[in-house]
Amino acid sequence: MTPQQKTFLLDLIHAAFDLALRQGIEPPIDLASFGKLLRELEPGFSHQAYGHERLLHLLRGEFYDWLHITKDQQADLPRYYVSLLSGQRPQRKHKSASVRPVREAVPSSIDPSLVDGALVECYLDSLAESWALTQRRFDEIDRRLLSVHDELARSRANETRMHQELRELDAAYKRVVNRSLSDIQRELEQSRENEVRMNKDLREINSLLRKAGFLRG
Repeated sequence: MTPQQKTFLLDLIHAAFDLALRQGIEPPIDLASFGKLLRELEPGFSHQAYGHERLLHLLRGEFYDWLHITKDQQADLPRYYVSLLSGQRPQRKHKSASVRPVREAVPSSIDPSLVDGALVECYLDSLAESWALTQRRFDEIDRRLLSVHDELARSRANETRMHQELRELDAAYKRVVNRSLSDIQRELEQSRENEVRMNKDLREINSLLRKAGFLRG
């Protein structure tokens, strides 16, 4: 955290305590309610932006010498309260221009006093963990989709190659099948002529052999 960020947060923290007093809230203040005051003054405030998973960790880790944080030992769920240490005030008075004006409270049918601050904090933590888990699942789905896309591309390439080979085989088959009947008939007649000629030559040879006395009958 930079010195400028810490100074800004100190101003915001003290402005939150001032706002709480104007709203009739006396310190120590429930931690969840204190976080709400911070967001009323600075709607864009987020403890994650300063590298902390929880508001409690941010206040304890960065402002331990300014704040007194106690835990309610009687509550079933963890519940914390925050107040300023005695005599701790910022060196420069908080300027209203450095923090956005407080927005008017939105009317609600739920009494804020009935909402357990610790439950709200746990709920926000649960939402953050759920979102992180969802993001990891989305990343895994993206990786699987990319793998499927690659496999599909390879399958399409193989399909294209097989179609090309099939077309070549079909063309070769048609060349064989489409040979004209006249060519086949001509070859057959040529074969018969050769057979006749060979039989004639064989008879002539037999006749000569008989005349020479090599054959009888």
